[in-house]
Amino acid sequence: MSTAPAAGLKAAGDSWAIYRRLLKYAKPYLGVFLIGVMGSILFATSNAALFEMRGRSMRGWLRVDSEDLRTKRQLAKWVELGVAYARSLPAKRPIIESSE
Repeated sequence: MSTAPAAGLKAAGDSWAIYRRLLKYAKPYLGVFLIGVMGSILFATSNAALFEMRGRSMRGWLRVDSEDLRTKRQLAKWVELGVAYARSLPAKRPIIESSE
């Protein structure tokens, strides 16, 4: 009698345990990941391009062609993505003004 199938099942169980453990650590970042996936899909299916200022690409900025913003539905899609991205960013520290 061979023990290979039982050994294979144990290995699969161990793999699943490792996968669940990794998911536990990744869970807080799932929203950011999904926003990135949605952004990649929108970027690939539209005429959007990286925004450039003075010849340099601006990280986190996109230039959306006016053809992709003709309807309210198209605009809402981009606004929704932008708001979700902005909410995923860490909060800025408040500016403390000196009282001189």
